[in-house]
Amino acid sequence: MKYQRLFPHLDDRQRRDGAEARVLGHGGIRVVARAVGVSDTTVHTGVG
Repeated sequence: MKYQRLFPHLDDRQRRDGAEARVLGHGGIRVVARAVGVSDTTVHTGVG
């Protein structure tokens, strides 16, 4: 539900990064953030 409300406000990169973090599971946000050079918060926003 939260993700559905947030989704329209995310750019394409945030959506893709968030989706990848979800696939990776526990620790995925940090892994994706380090890999793409953004903050954990940015990826967390994409995860919703």
